[in-house]
Amino acid sequence: MCLAAPLPAQSSRNWSTTHVVLVSAATMGILVDWAQTRQALHQGWGERNPILGSHPSDGKLAVYNVLAIASTVSLGALLPSRWRTAWFGGGSWHGQHVMRISVINWWTRDVDVDRSLGAIRSVLAASRDAG
Repeated sequence: MCLAAPLPAQSSRNWSTTHVVLVSAATMGILVDWAQTRQALHQGWGERNPILGSHPSDGKLAVYNVLAIASTVSLGALLPSRWRTAWFGGGSWHGQHVMRISVINWWTRDVDVDRSLGAIRSVLAASRDAG
């Protein structure tokens, strides 16, 4: 199954190549998690996400994941460009939204860490200014 979400029209919130790659990776992460969860449930395993319950139906799993993809892409589209790197670099852990940063993977380069830290600093500075 392939889901596609339209990117926003060209505006002051243009999507960089990095943002398109990150939103694609975030979407693929949700799709992979969905497929693995569905397979595990069919093999008798339970789900630990309290929103879904321990044994959600395929329909409930589909609704949850389609909404997760739609909200991830939509919220990213609403964010200022400088915040998207931090938003799309996130993930989930035990049903909670988290910011995932890999700093020990052989694939991670200094520039990747610097880009993520820059985006995090920007979001923190903006939230301090707003609050």
